[in-house]
Amino acid sequence: MSSLTESAVTMPLGIPEKKIKDRQSTRLSIQAVLTRAEDAFLSALDLVAGGGKVESIRQACLALALLRAFQTSLGQGSQKVTSAAASTLASSSSITLHRELLHAIETKFIDIEHSDVNWPSFDPSDTVKPNNGDVDLSEDLDDHDGKLRSYWQMIKSKYESKHILAADTISLENVPANWAVISINVSEDRNTMFISRHQNGYEPIVFCLPVDRQGRREGDDDIWTFDAAVGELETIIKTSNESARRAKHITTPEGRAEWWAERRALDKRMEELCVNLEFVWLGAFKTILSPRNRFNKADLSNFSDSLDKIFQAALSGGRNSKTKGYATKPHLDDALLESFASLSSKCKEEEIEDLVYFILDIYQFHGVPVALSELDIDQIALDVKSVLEKVEMKQNKISSTLGEEHIFLALDKNVQPFPWESIPILRGRPISRIPSLSFLLDQVAMGNHLRPSLTQSIVAADNHLDIKRIVNSRRTFYILNPSGDLARTETHFKPWIDEMAEKAGWKGIVGRPPTEMEMRAALRDYDLVLYFGHGGAEQYISSQKIRSLPQCATTMLWGCSSGHLKEQGDFDRTGTAWHYMVAGCPSLVGNLWDVTDRDIDRLSEHVLKHGLHLDAAHQPQSRSRANTLLPLSELSTAQAVNKARNECKLKYLNGAAPVVYGLPVYLH
Repeated sequence: MSSLTESAVTMPLGIPEKKIKDRQSTRLSIQAVLTRAEDAFLSALDLVAGGGKVESIRQACLALALLRAFQTSLGQGSQKVTSAAASTLASSSSITLHRELLHAIETKFIDIEHSDVNWPSFDPSDTVKPNNGDVDLSEDLDDHDGKLRSYWQMIKSKYESKHILAADTISLENVPANWAVISINVSEDRNTMFISRHQNGYEPIVFCLPVDRQGRREGDDDIWTFDAAVGELETIIKTSNESARRAKHITTPEGRAEWWAERRALDKRMEELCVNLEFVWLGAFKTILSPRNRFNKADLSNFSDSLDKIFQAALSGGRNSKTKGYATKPHLDDALLESFASLSSKCKEEEIEDLVYFILDIYQFHGVPVALSELDIDQIALDVKSVLEKVEMKQNKISSTLGEEHIFLALDKNVQPFPWESIPILRGRPISRIPSLSFLLDQVAMGNHLRPSLTQSIVAADNHLDIKRIVNSRRTFYILNPSGDLARTETHFKPWIDEMAEKAGWKGIVGRPPTEMEMRAALRDYDLVLYFGHGGAEQYISSQKIRSLPQCATTMLWGCSSGHLKEQGDFDRTGTAWHYMVAGCPSLVGNLWDVTDRDIDRLSEHVLKHGLHLDAAHQPQSRSRANTLLPLSELSTAQAVNKARNECKLKYLNGAAPVVYGLPVYLH
């Protein structure tokens, strides 16, 4: 029991095939204490979840998750316990934003005559009216407005009757089977990381991981702690910003060579940071991020039996384990087996050892004495690797019917600054960030409520639901170099902008700042807004005006730190991305930190032209409704961004900065 707090714990875990008899009185006593503590935390949450201190609610949620992990390791686990823990973790990352959303709903439909910026003779929408022509996909405006009002009222009523942490607010029945929600939370002392996964058709799974377990296991003096990782990220970004500011003062070839050497070194450090996020913190448990394969019962049973033979033999010293009298065979849950079966046999030795130590801990939890000093961990790891190779060979012959999986990251305030999209297991895959699982479900509900103008629902051949949020690419508004000091960016994009204005009817602003009315009208009335300027356009429209929008265009903010969420101490982070989520923005592209203009211009051009096919060559010749309903590209916004990272010269220092918030959106 003393090793419990230092061990990785999973939910679900499994149950022993025989009754555990060791230290039964101690186990029962601890179980009773955990149950009383759980009841106390649940009672407290019921009282304060709607209006208590956010930091206290967050701590209570993490404490509940930890309690349930301990309960599971002591044999009290169940699908209900796992689902409750996973739902709490997936919803606790946006408590403040959820409250702000409820307040913002009150301001979304204030009549125009009550607006403090209303000019009687001026309609701001006239200046940026979309060019619908013969290709308008929207319903009657009055009907559309009515549906919007109905949707927001539905959301308000939903959360006024039940707080966001209520377990019955989570239902994945309307979510495509190839969407997976991964929540990542860190405990208050920053020593424990919780990673949970929700996916339609699969049982939820939760990993409770000590951050320093591998370093402690190896006896390393220099352990890569959470604070050390935060410090490294902040140092890289700070040094990069200082380097970028010096660039304009460098005039000699030697100076430029030195400057580029420094930039490449920073790029390498950022890459190493991404590698360590996966290797040190996740280890073997990175498989929770792997695409799910459908294993049949027989394959999972064979995998489980193979692992059991390895560990029974090791723990019995090569003798028949049944003669030892104490061995109890743990039964690993199928969800856990499916996860670990996807671990590559080519992964690092330390990652396989991470799995070995985890399984040994399971044997200990089930009453089997484990003398680590007497075990040949290297040989056990080799045997496990051999089993993984066999699983791999069989799975390579089976093709998945779900299509490419989309990962949604629901990150708590401590882990939001990290470029998770660029860790090795996720790099290049379609990934977007969401405030919480509840926000994702609300966006899906919004699409269903406003169908067919925003959503295509397709039932594939294998009967799984596929939802695609679409936007009309002709209804695009651009803002290029609004400050007037990004001459290189304007020169680079102006010919393309002019061509799209002529061929696709785009409208926009070049070389001057937009008024707040123009910004608000563009976000409200268009399907897609492209911003090529400094920051996230915060200088042109207030956060309150964004939040009060009844609907918001898919938006790409290519400026520095446009997707960064500012630290607020004990409180939840805040920033431009969250304002757009409250406005109902289906998808937002922004940068986590400052980037140099040439690299981000190169990446954004690849996203827009090569990824999303926003160029004259892919525009339909006819403006008939049938033609404009055809997709421009097979890629979503999230796929296009994540596949374009390597277009940057500095593939991590600049290439890891852009992230997508919200849904995968497809351009038509």
